[in-house]
Amino acid sequence: MFARINNDQPDQQPVERFQDSAFNDLLIPWLNPDSFRRRLRQVIQRSKWYKGYRFAVLLVALERFKVIQFSMGRQVGSKLLKAFDSRLTYTLNSTVNYTVNYTVNYTVARWSEDELAVLLQDINDVSEATLVAEQICASLRSPFSIDDHEIFMSANIGIASNDRDDYQPSALLDNASLALYRAKMESNTGYQLFTPAMRTRSAERLQLEDSLRLGIKRQELRLYYQPIVSLETHKLAGFEALVRWEHPERGLLLPAEFIPVAEETKLIVPLGWWVLREACQQMWQWQQQFAQYRDLTISVNVSSLQLSQPDLISKIDTILWDSGLDAKSLKLEITESVLLETTAVVLLEKLKQREIQLCIDDFGTGYSALSYLPNLPIDILKIDRSFVKGMSDDHKHGEILRWMVKLANDLGIHVVAEGVETEKQWGQLCDWRCQYGQGYWFSKPLNAEATEAWLEGLSVGRWGDGEMGRWGDGEMGNR
Repeated sequence: MFARINNDQPDQQPVERFQDSAFNDLLIPWLNPDSFRRRLRQVIQRSKWYKGYRFAVLLVALERFKVIQFSMGRQVGSKLLKAFDSRLTYTLNSTVNYTVNYTVNYTVARWSEDELAVLLQDINDVSEATLVAEQICASLRSPFSIDDHEIFMSANIGIASNDRDDYQPSALLDNASLALYRAKMESNTGYQLFTPAMRTRSAERLQLEDSLRLGIKRQELRLYYQPIVSLETHKLAGFEALVRWEHPERGLLLPAEFIPVAEETKLIVPLGWWVLREACQQMWQWQQQFAQYRDLTISVNVSSLQLSQPDLISKIDTILWDSGLDAKSLKLEITESVLLETTAVVLLEKLKQREIQLCIDDFGTGYSALSYLPNLPIDILKIDRSFVKGMSDDHKHGEILRWMVKLANDLGIHVVAEGVETEKQWGQLCDWRCQYGQGYWFSKPLNAEATEAWLEGLSVGRWGDGEMGRWGDGEMGNR
């Protein structure tokens, strides 16, 4: 199993602990980055002396810790870190290596505000490092109880091992950092092991980041609008604003191709404000242009980074004022994981006081902690398209979807089913008293000009409800 004490360097430990206490005001026995690098250099030197000596570096990112700390205060953040340290220590000391009978040493450092570095020494092979990563992620599946709050927190982990003996500390840490990035972007397990191919992908990502910065500056972003239809009245209820990037070389890019980079580089904040401003202005214009559609609403996704901005409320107030849009016409979509991890109920209540409607987006794909629903100030659940897609082929998917709709109705929460593509799905959702639908059966996402033409057609009765699903069919995806 893993032990905290370094038996081979007893004279180093008191110095490192002292340096750490100067860095860390939480009284948690974590080293600072400089001490960790010194320790890593010692271990690298040892690996040169003893052939076959294996070790691994793990970079552990505590997801949304900054948002939690901002929402609930630094004192809660400090207590959360202490609670996490207890779980981490237990995990490291109780993770058993079944292939060897000797103790493996480890060192933990506070790498940044929301990241830790773990050095595993004298391991048998890298599979032991991945086992530790698995157990760290597993330890976070249950919430932390802090000051009468239940706080969910997850982790992403990047792993790099010494597969050759000429590594420098900076190279190993860079490798772990690349693996951590891939874990954040792609991993379903919560961790990734570094491979040389990641360097090539990192160069491509850097190029995409530079292009995105220029794209924002050059106003290459475009908004597309997908209708949200009332399943009770068969009438148009509103639109969701979906961003696209009109890349000068690659053509029209969907969000999945650039939003992860925007989130990683924090470009999602200015991008998100642009989307909200543009969507509000466009909806106000349509409301003025089409008198029968004065009650239309616009749904806009809000990222966790936007929610963590201290001027969030004032920014939204300013955008609504400048655009002229009534707050009742705005719906903000927030993923359920953000709601549960930040527990930002106070922030959401401030938005509700302005009569802005709040939606849980992609419901069913995150924590889905149903006990939270009655306590969250939300108006709408948007059920993920995977449930709608599977309802025709899988009885279990259909039963889960029917149950989620019933639960929401019992709680007085409206439901939007995403990904409606067939008449059969539409009919079944109507039978289950699902209030709204969104998907190809009604329309693909359309740019502003095509949406305006669509509204003009509806306003003069050019096509009826039965033809709604055929208008705008095409190759563009829902998102």
